[in-house]
Amino acid sequence: MKHDVDALLQQALSPSEEPAPWLNEKIMQIAKETEHMKKGRNRIPTGIAVAVLTLMAASLGVFAGWKYLAPQKVAEEFADELLAKAFETADAIQINETQEYAGYKITLLGIVSGKGLSEYTNWDEQGNIVEDRTYVVTAIENADGTPRPEVSDDAFGQDSFYVSPYIKGLSMGDYNAHTLGGGYSEDVVDGIQYRIMECDNIEMFAARGIYLGVSDGSFYNAEAYLMDDKTGEIRRNEAYTGLNALFELPIPAFKGDEAAVTEYLNEMETEEMPEDAQEIVDEIEKNLQTKAEEVSTWTLTDFKAGAECVYEKELAVDAKGEIHYSYRTERGNGSDATVLVEGLFTDDQPGSFRISGIYSSDGEGGTQTNVETFELLENGNVMLRVFAM
Repeated sequence: MKHDVDALLQQALSPSEEPAPWLNEKIMQIAKETEHMKKGRNRIPTGIAVAVLTLMAASLGVFAGWKYLAPQKVAEEFADELLAKAFETADAIQINETQEYAGYKITLLGIVSGKGLSEYTNWDEQGNIVEDRTYVVTAIENADGTPRPEVSDDAFGQDSFYVSPYIKGLSMGDYNAHTLGGGYSEDVVDGIQYRIMECDNIEMFAARGIYLGVSDGSFYNAEAYLMDDKTGEIRRNEAYTGLNALFELPIPAFKGDEAAVTEYLNEMETEEMPEDAQEIVDEIEKNLQTKAEEVSTWTLTDFKAGAECVYEKELAVDAKGEIHYSYRTERGNGSDATVLVEGLFTDDQPGSFRISGIYSSDGEGGTQTNVETFELLENGNVMLRVFAM
């Protein structure tokens, strides 16, 4: 089952230099229309960038006897067979708890943690591969039973969600999805919006207590939750009128590792938010939109003349008609995705060209804008090029 798709201009954070955590928490979402079909992952590790990621909806099997996709089926939606298998193991925890607030039903479906559980590569700020991760699957519905907007609808992304772990006794503003190396994949299937939130393996905190919050907005909202100063327990702010679902993650306490926690926390730095934080984010967003408009009509010839190609790879089309890629430039930026080639180009003639996505990042040497492009080759393969501007 195929669906036309709009691009969701989101945050993919992976530059070579690490800015302050306050900046991570203020990343804003932007929507920009495109036509091709692409399933992507939205990273939120330390650093700052904004990237085009597009998602594709599909129809898959559901849990026997009820309407939700099993966590492994959600993983399969993003062609992540390793993660799908991980959700079928004894280490995975099936939860299926539902909460309803502010017109939304949020269901926590399952969680799994460990090393090497995903087909997709994660990097830290130094460019090192990070394999030890936690994956949490949630389902988001409209409480009135109406379907969530398909990713091809203009309404998709108008109400954004922040799915994040929180640790008992630790500042939620300092320790959340952004600072814990988080990211997510998102899709809409049969009117239900599914999200796989991933972050550094949080099992080490199990003896302390771990929560998962699902709130409105695209970053941590200090008004949504409250922490008890004495016990460190986190609870919903009952006075908050927006979405603020809160789940306790049932990770066994014996999986906690205080020595690992101490080492992990010592590596994390926190900085106070400057007064002009929002202005900085707004300027980055404005500059990216301007650049996107500038190159929207560029041809391959224009890019070769006006930009530097920093990555190039010929991609073979598999039996499903998809291409798969995962890359990282010398600067430290990267992307990974699965793209359905059918419908990617306006025609099937060799030389057909399409802009895939655009993102900016701050790092050594200042701000850089990268543009991903596709070209259809005579042999039927697709050439991926990344141009820096």
